[in-house]
Amino acid sequence: MGVIGKDYFLEGVKRFKTKDQRFKLYELFERVPYQLINDSPTTKHYTDWTLYDKADLHLLPSSAEEVKIGYENAYSNVIRIVNGSVSGNIPYFDEPDNAFLNEPSKLDYLTLASAYKIRVTKPGIYAIYNINKENKLLSPINVELSLESGKAEIVYISDSAGGMNSAIIGGEVGKGAELDVRIVISGNNGLDYLRNNLLIYGKSNFNIFSTGTRMSHVKCSFFLYDWGTSNFSARAFSIEDNKIDISIDTTHLGINSQSNGLLKGASAERGYTSIRGIASITEKAFDSSTSIIGRSLILHNSAKAVVTPMLEVKTGRVREARHSASISRVNDEYIFYLQNRGFAKHYAESLIIRGFLIEDADIEEVKQIIMESLTKIGY
Repeated sequence: MGVIGKDYFLEGVKRFKTKDQRFKLYELFERVPYQLINDSPTTKHYTDWTLYDKADLHLLPSSAEEVKIGYENAYSNVIRIVNGSVSGNIPYFDEPDNAFLNEPSKLDYLTLASAYKIRVTKPGIYAIYNINKENKLLSPINVELSLESGKAEIVYISDSAGGMNSAIIGGEVGKGAELDVRIVISGNNGLDYLRNNLLIYGKSNFNIFSTGTRMSHVKCSFFLYDWGTSNFSARAFSIEDNKIDISIDTTHLGINSQSNGLLKGASAERGYTSIRGIASITEKAFDSSTSIIGRSLILHNSAKAVVTPMLEVKTGRVREARHSASISRVNDEYIFYLQNRGFAKHYAESLIIRGFLIEDADIEEVKQIIMESLTKIGY
């Protein structure tokens, strides 16, 4: 069966002038594995790749359904991929490559082979909506950014029901630049795949939230050069039979580089959440600092959550290198405290869960999805 058969792929890329180049990428997709050989030997247990391999997708866009996008007016630059059909005021290109993607894996090649490319080179706010309500449809997008100065914000909203969304975000943040990336992944039993690769000379703030997918795999790699700064927050909330796997690797390559990471995973019902982060300080990254904190919350006995922050330090000249991890359930003392102040137990539990998941800087899309997910499990 596979992710997508050759005939379906060839039919779907007929609209591109670069279809020959795309077919070569498809052949690489067929040959390479899902996981790279130098990944952690235990990584194969965190993502259920068989769910992708049974997807049997196609690439034919459909405009049969009108999809309302709630917060679109909040952004000045918008592109919409709705059931595979592309529109909006951000230019997109028939270019199946990404200059900032290294060591592509199986689904990276498939995304490059089948997606339009967006370029981000100027400051501003860019919203990318990938809304896929079509069963068995693959809806990909390829984002390449090169920001030399100023501040840019990229908001990527992915919502898949029955099909699969995929995205590559690769780029470079210059010394005089600041990049904010906000990613929201949700779905109604759909599949999702995202690969993020950033070379950071300036400052990067990265925030991701994932929930509601049959299987979601997110792989982020940040490379920090002299005086580069990376702040990241990764959160996942698995309910029902959701499976979510987020992996974030931060590599300090330059002096005085700094990274701060927060990993949060919550699981309810039969959900499975895995959030992993590795911060590496290399031999020449003198006077650098890193902090990576992991927290997980389990709401039901059948739920599972894995939160693993790790450090790798190869020089004795570091300012700070710390990590910690904890797994907990809803704290009875907190519930008792709230009950004494007049809140019912069930409502007190919901307040604690919201406090764990919601951050002050969250965009409205994240807050809404969290509230909808809590409603689904009775809160």
